Amino acid sequence: MQRESLLASLSALEPDQIFESAKSAKAAGSSALNGTIGIIMNEEGGLLRMSSVEKSLKSLDDNEPIGYPPISGIPEFLDAATSLVFGKEITIPRVATSGGTGALNTLLKLASSAGVKKVLLPTPTWPNHLKVCSTVGIHITETPYLADSLPCIDSIIEEVAALTQPHVLLMQAGCHNPTGLDPSQDQWKALAKSLKGTSHILLLDFPYQGLGKGVQEDAEVIQICMDAGISFLIAWSASKNHGIYGLRTGVAFAVVSDSETEVIQQHLDMISRSTISVAPVTGQYALSITQSKFKKEWLDELAELRLSLDKKREVISKMLPTLSCINTNGLFIKLPLSADQIDSLKSKNIFLNPNGRLNIAGIPAERIEELCKAIAEVL
Repeated sequence: MQRESLLASLSALEPDQIFESAKSAKAAGSSALNGTIGIIMNEEGGLLRMSSVEKSLKSLDDNEPIGYPPISGIPEFLDAATSLVFGKEITIPRVATSGGTGALNTLLKLASSAGVKKVLLPTPTWPNHLKVCSTVGIHITETPYLADSLPCIDSIIEEVAALTQPHVLLMQAGCHNPTGLDPSQDQWKALAKSLKGTSHILLLDFPYQGLGKGVQEDAEVIQICMDAGISFLIAWSASKNHGIYGLRTGVAFAVVSDSETEVIQQHLDMISRSTISVAPVTGQYALSITQSKFKKEWLDELAELRLSLDKKREVISKMLPTLSCINTNGLFIKLPLSADQIDSLKSKNIFLNPNGRLNIAGIPAERIEELCKAIAEVL
């Protein structure tokens, strides 16, 4: 009999709640309403495929490059992503990553390399934020994100001011997951101003650009931080706004002083080299082609998608006025449901996450009223 290894000392872990919920929804069949995992579905219940991106991918079918890219990533891709995020091409440290999670991991490792071992995390938040921080070995301090159902930036600012050691402040740049509630521009300005001259560093998780108010509008927080003159980090993803989830396409950006640029770029490259070597290339090429050849079509598709999300919110707000989701942004709303109420919805073939997060982009428009009636029955 084979003797137990040292690995036998590992304790069992709970499965990922989001993927487990999605697994249950899939097993329930095509008639189920699946508001679990954060993907955008079409009206037929299949994955929404953006025509602009499909054209780009098709152009790669016969001649897709399969050699190693530079460690930092394909230059055309990095330039295109930089222009989307900053509104222009600028020279800053950046590295292509394996999606938004890879970007978060890279930037937290960068902060850790600089001696920052603690993160302040406003919650509720995306559950994987906690896992990524823990895996990197950074200590997490949670602080409330909402007060009276609105972002409580003033209390976050007070919390940051009271910190005696350098921290990463991990904030979502927009389309907040899971609440859909975002800070105002004035709140972002106050937060950026409060960080100037401190040893803390802001890390913006930015996976939903273009799915809130628009590509430029959603990036206004970036310009606010630039105008404030603070150093900050950005974890950006193309998964949602280009519909290329499994291609794992993202960028880690570091906005720093000119004197820091070369050394930080070296660290970003070395982190990539020691973890994934180089990021997957298919999504990088697809994005760079989309932005150079089919950008107008891509922008039109995003506008149509935002309109669809807005219409769904209007129906939900009309049928369930106590939820007040009309002023939220992005894919998600957070329902005030107990575990028993969520289980009751499962019995009706309606699936969402255990924390009450519902992905309205996963629900066909023609079935939103059906969803609302079922929620009303369990409230």
